[in-house]
Amino acid sequence: MLKCISCGFELPEKFNSIACPKCSNDEIHNWLYSTSLKNFECKGTPLTKYDSNTWLKREDSSLLSGTFKDRKTSFLQSFLNKHLKQKFALASSGNMAISFSKLWAAIDSYHKCAYRFSHDTYLWVSPDISHQKLQILQKAYPEINFTDKILSTEELTLGEADRWNITNGMDPIGASAYYSLGLELEPCNLDNIIVPCGSGELYSALAVYFGILRKQYKVNVIPVTSKLPEADAIKTDFVACQPFLNSFGECKNSHVINDAEKLKYYSDTYNCEYSSAVVFAAYEQLKPKGRTCLIVTGAKK
Repeated sequence: MLKCISCGFELPEKFNSIACPKCSNDEIHNWLYSTSLKNFECKGTPLTKYDSNTWLKREDSSLLSGTFKDRKTSFLQSFLNKHLKQKFALASSGNMAISFSKLWAAIDSYHKCAYRFSHDTYLWVSPDISHQKLQILQKAYPEINFTDKILSTEELTLGEADRWNITNGMDPIGASAYYSLGLELEPCNLDNIIVPCGSGELYSALAVYFGILRKQYKVNVIPVTSKLPEADAIKTDFVACQPFLNSFGECKNSHVINDAEKLKYYSDTYNCEYSSAVVFAAYEQLKPKGRTCLIVTGAKK
């Protein structure tokens, strides 16, 4: 089922559903989360020691693209193995689009149809995307659309109702793939999880997993953002999962890092993206009490 984070209204799982039909007609922000744990093959990533009571979850060691987005891609791969005619739309600052392109080789090796997937995905990117990521995408996608606007699902899919919008923060079903990260962290008996927050998709999934699905209220999931252009390819304050940040107490829990020198230091030290380096700077400033995990979401490209 899909459930509204605001009023609790439930509806059957159907892709491209993000607005609550009872309390919201907002077609840009996501109000819904999945209540089900998806069963799909997902290889766990290393948990390493950071200090005496703190660990790193190295999602940057994931094999497909070196980002946490590979969990969602793995879920989509399991879906495509059963629904080969599914079409997709995706707006991305780079990582999700790169990860998604990697599954074509795996699908092709089994079904011999990678050409169709690469040529039948509507991809939208920001004009501010890094040149390096753009070059990677140009090799994988025959056509790329550029936009500096926040588009609705209808706009991203060009009105095609059978096309699945898998854009980060606008895809409650795909986001439930990140519950697999919660499953791996749950045995650690954590007090705090510090996570980068771009679209808010990963933060929302973990906050829902621990706070709603598992009712482990002591686990404090802390979203970290940054206003620096180095921390994201898209220059915008838009957060697709803003309703989730509001529901879980954004003012109390969120943290902002705008120290470029500090982010560069941690990015170089741990060979991770600036968007991941924010968790190290936040940990240094917050000094949280108890067992803590810092999630490193992406490797330096």
